[in-house]
Amino acid sequence: MLAACEAKAIYFALTGRAPVSAITFPIGHIDVSASTSSGMSGAQSIWFELVKGVPAAVVALVVGIVGGLIAWRQYRVARAKLNLDLFEKRYDLFMVVWTFVSGVVQGSERRFNSPERIAMINLLPKMEFLFGNDLAEYVQELNSRHASLWAIKNAVARNNDVMPEEHVQEHLELMRWFTGEALNGVRVRFGEYLNFEEWR
Repeated sequence: MLAACEAKAIYFALTGRAPVSAITFPIGHIDVSASTSSGMSGAQSIWFELVKGVPAAVVALVVGIVGGLIAWRQYRVARAKLNLDLFEKRYDLFMVVWTFVSGVVQGSERRFNSPERIAMINLLPKMEFLFGNDLAEYVQELNSRHASLWAIKNAVARNNDVMPEEHVQEHLELMRWFTGEALNGVRVRFGEYLNFEEWR
């Protein structure tokens, strides 16, 4: 250690430079010889070092806020996209059910295996997944009432196209029910799931 100090002293003597004594504080590096020569105290130097870091902190804060706002907007866009995709899938299922019910009112109940009914029944698991049990049970009720109407139509066909007395009231009630569902019922049932107001 002593040899290193002597070597430094010889070096400074040959080069003509004065040795600089530096003291390192936990906050920063303070040059004692420079501070005494300029009249600046140690506290002022520490304050100067702290103030030098303020612009970087402000920039980091602004970048963080802007990044947070961008992330929030991306979340909102992704959520809107999900809602739109869900709406499109649900609307397609609504159209399948509404087409079936409208077809029943227009006389397609004569064919038990109509394409509209088969499409609706095949989509029942998808409806249950996208809408829940409530609408799946509603579609099963539509299918059940259609089966009753089809049975009445078969009884009429077997009776030389004359409706048996015992089926008149039931047929009338079923046709009224299907007419109400075609006009408004299906739209109201599905409307809860296709409402744009809830997206806001």
